[in-house]
Amino acid sequence: MRCFKYSIGVWALGLLIGVVSGCGSDGSAGPATEFVADPPVTLSGPTPFGECGVVPGREAERENSVEPWISVNPVDPENLVGAWIQGMAVGHVSSASFDGGANWEEVVIPGLSECSGDDQYGRVSDPWLAFASNGDLYAVALPGPDFGESGPASILVSKSIDGGKTWGAPTTVSEAVGDDKPAIVADPVDPCLVYVGWTRFTLDDPQETLLSRTTDCGESWTDPQLLFANTPPGGGFQLLVLPDGTALAFFEVQIEGTLYVTRSTDKGATWDEPTLITATGVQSKPVTPDGEELIRAGHYLFDVAVDRQSGYLAAVWYDFFQGAPLISPGQVAFSSSTDGGLTWTDPVRIDRTPANDEFALEQAFTASVEISDDGTIGVTYYDFQNATTEGPPYWSDHWFTNCHPELVDCNDPASWGEAVRLTPESFDYALAPYADVTSNQGYFLGDYMGLTSAGSDFLALFSVTTEKHPADTVFVRIRGR
Repeated sequence: MRCFKYSIGVWALGLLIGVVSGCGSDGSAGPATEFVADPPVTLSGPTPFGECGVVPGREAERENSVEPWISVNPVDPENLVGAWIQGMAVGHVSSASFDGGANWEEVVIPGLSECSGDDQYGRVSDPWLAFASNGDLYAVALPGPDFGESGPASILVSKSIDGGKTWGAPTTVSEAVGDDKPAIVADPVDPCLVYVGWTRFTLDDPQETLLSRTTDCGESWTDPQLLFANTPPGGGFQLLVLPDGTALAFFEVQIEGTLYVTRSTDKGATWDEPTLITATGVQSKPVTPDGEELIRAGHYLFDVAVDRQSGYLAAVWYDFFQGAPLISPGQVAFSSSTDGGLTWTDPVRIDRTPANDEFALEQAFTASVEISDDGTIGVTYYDFQNATTEGPPYWSDHWFTNCHPELVDCNDPASWGEAVRLTPESFDYALAPYADVTSNQGYFLGDYMGLTSAGSDFLALFSVTTEKHPADTVFVRIRGR
């Protein structure tokens, strides 16, 4: 019989605390993992772009700060860098810390849009960061035409050699109609090997999942390489590299709700046939607590992580465990692999959102996953457990839960720790920007949120609403003890 218990998260001296007690392999009590969340630090301030790109009648949205990502310098773990979309996608803003997150320096990533010094593109979205093993920092971006205009998008990569204080001019990796959802990752050993992948949506069939890489520290990039072609199209895209250098590309086929991974053992030159991770056959989005509006955080959004020592893999996504969409809650699914992504465990629900007769109050969505240096798996997500079904305000919170696969079976939902609350006060999701794209509507704080780790600590970067701004980017260090 496995020995396991967890205590309820509580406030103590202004901090949020969650404790997980594990067990040794012989069933004896194992070392306790305790996590304490520091108070949030708001990174985003007044827009650095002024009135540039403001749409008449939507002036307040210039202060939007959404869809953040965060990365840690492997050479100096005190050097943290976050990035987010500012305003109505008028530019990308990054912020760097050199003291572990106590103080931050904000800077615009240049040359990505008209408002940041490039006349070719009106808007830019999808920020993603990756540190190389030598401390060089790469950022990928997706600039495209202004609202109401047509034209190609680009996959651009910028580089910083001073830990995010300054950025060089971007390099074009691809320029084509339909390019979308880029992600970037660096090889953990070779400082000059960096991968970028993305999806290309076009009017032609089939849709394409593509990849490019650099072997000369970003000086040049290979022509786009086709990894997968399918109809219906692919969705989100992510990349990981195992400790032995095996590269993994993850992507999802929309509508079918199928998540795949493909592997390369020769540094991206060739790729295996995709392996199915999960097939739910369901695609849907969360709804507001009153069921009247959509939250843009649907099934095709997922996140993946790798243990940098053992190669253990974890994946999380939005799934349904209790019935059909719109009449049952969507929640956080988890699967793992211990053989380099060749096989995966059956999905289990791991969020700690309490049971509720009102399905909308039991939803959990926009999950992020990371694995710390000591092997602990951390997962963050949003939910509406503190809301009511009576309509706005739509009170929401951001949460953290964890599990250690060396101590307990993380494929058993009961092995996951009680949630640690990262938002000291609930925020009103009804104040968030509203994405009015016909095919992907809903209140929007981001298709993904940032989560990384340094030592035994987890570092979360996520968006919340305030009375002053439709969306702010906040940082929380979740300290492991």
